[in-house]
Amino acid sequence: MSRRSASERYNRRRLEMLDGERKTLETNARGVFETVLATPVRYCVGMSMLEFHIILRQLATWPDTLCERVFYPEPDELNWRRRSSRPVVTMDSGRSMANFDLIVFSINFVTDYRPMLEMMSMSGLKLPSSQRRSPWPLIACCGLPSTANPLPLAPFVDFFIIGETEPSLGPVLDTIKSLGSQGAPKRILLERISSLPGLYVPAVHGVEKQSITIMRQWAMSEALRGQSVFVTQECEGSGMIIVETARGCPFNCRYCLDGYIHLPYRERKPEEVMASIESLPKGIPLALAAQSPSVHTGLPEILDCCRKARLKTSVGSLRTDSPDEMADGTDLQGNLLVLFPEVGSDSLRRVIGKKLTNEELIQQMDRARRKCRLSRIRLHFKLGMPFETDEDRIDIVKLVRSLRRKTRIPITVQLANFVPRPWTAFQWMPMVRPQHLRRHAGELIEELESISRVEIRIDDARESQIEALLARGDHRAGLALANSVSGLSWTASFEKAGVSMDWVFEQLEPGSPFPWDFLNMGFGHTRLARELTSAMSADLARHREEITPPEPEDDGPEDGGDDTD
Repeated sequence: MSRRSASERYNRRRLEMLDGERKTLETNARGVFETVLATPVRYCVGMSMLEFHIILRQLATWPDTLCERVFYPEPDELNWRRRSSRPVVTMDSGRSMANFDLIVFSINFVTDYRPMLEMMSMSGLKLPSSQRRSPWPLIACCGLPSTANPLPLAPFVDFFIIGETEPSLGPVLDTIKSLGSQGAPKRILLERISSLPGLYVPAVHGVEKQSITIMRQWAMSEALRGQSVFVTQECEGSGMIIVETARGCPFNCRYCLDGYIHLPYRERKPEEVMASIESLPKGIPLALAAQSPSVHTGLPEILDCCRKARLKTSVGSLRTDSPDEMADGTDLQGNLLVLFPEVGSDSLRRVIGKKLTNEELIQQMDRARRKCRLSRIRLHFKLGMPFETDEDRIDIVKLVRSLRRKTRIPITVQLANFVPRPWTAFQWMPMVRPQHLRRHAGELIEELESISRVEIRIDDARESQIEALLARGDHRAGLALANSVSGLSWTASFEKAGVSMDWVFEQLEPGSPFPWDFLNMGFGHTRLARELTSAMSADLARHREEITPPEPEDDGPEDGGDDTD
């Protein structure tokens, strides 16, 4: 019996994954305009992201438009495609993604930038957009990081959607189809696209210096239709339909890009959510998704509808900066309770704009434990947060010990590193140097390992530095990206691009300008500088008043509590 070739093996895997999918709504089967929705993450990750499904629904249901999906290959397939110079292919038909009219990259994290360029290069697409003479395929980009600062990707992308796609994507598709059918050259296509609201076109507006202000676009609450287009067993929350209940966040954490970029906070009306649920295939579990899903004012009504329909329903992840209790009978996704303390002390949380106390965190865990059969608790912390002290880090250990006294449920502690983001109050703040982050993390790990049933995950400090350089970089960061894709180390890549890697460790003057100032987010740097000044004042006050959080009561031995394994 002959062995299958690698090509046959990976094609068979693709087909098996397709067989395991179930479509939740009708999409176009015919069309003259062929598009690809690409995301530089693996299939199991991309299919669990609501943003991916939102854009997919728009592309796959717009008149005369077809849409296929592309994901970053699995490690074994990636190595094979690199060695054999094979292009990245679509999930749906197995065609090279370069053989389409439009490629829309959905970018969720700055760490997606390099894989995005790898996918283009592997598929035979020249990275600099100026070297792609043919109009086809046009390459577009949308998502949170590229909305906040598109400049690192500006040398490679034909146009960016700044903000949410609902108001912008349809007019873009109609414009390209109309001009494309007339045989318009690429220059004319881009000039016409550049006149649409919320579109940044580097070849027209400029890469190094911009000639116009671009206004971020956002959808009215009535236009929110987010839901899974496909259900698959391969991703996190497998076999569930994701339904969007709100967009944006009602809280004002000063470090959070999501909270600022998705302003204003918008809730879908309960009756609209329930109508969406009633139109879905029957018997498939639901995940209600939002940045802070438990604060939706109509959540009890929505959950009551789900119970009457006998649908197993999860609140995607329970944010604990909400005072609201979970409704009875609600499950957490995968029986996992996700808590976002971010820092260890109540006083530092007030400085960073997070209105949450350790006592409220413990109470929230108790409520979830009573109403759900939890299998794991996950805590998210950030090291190197502005104004962080040694005492604040010690309070991380104290908080974990307090939770352990209440329950025997396994706890995962995720230690990320603070990265200053554009369009946040902390965009002028320095990042802590990697050697200090590693030392702080090592001290915490030593203490946390002494607590039973605690797993620790930590982000790499060097990678966080690269992320900071790309998040706040200009077009020269794009040159460093291209250098990295060509095989240079990050150090050599930034040096060749003329960028000092140490500049992210410098304190900037509040209100000082940035390269992305040509964007209009609907709020200005004046507001952000004012919030940074408020944070500084709050930090001075907490030290002046010598606020000392009360020690939690000792409710018994460390492995106490009434939970079963």
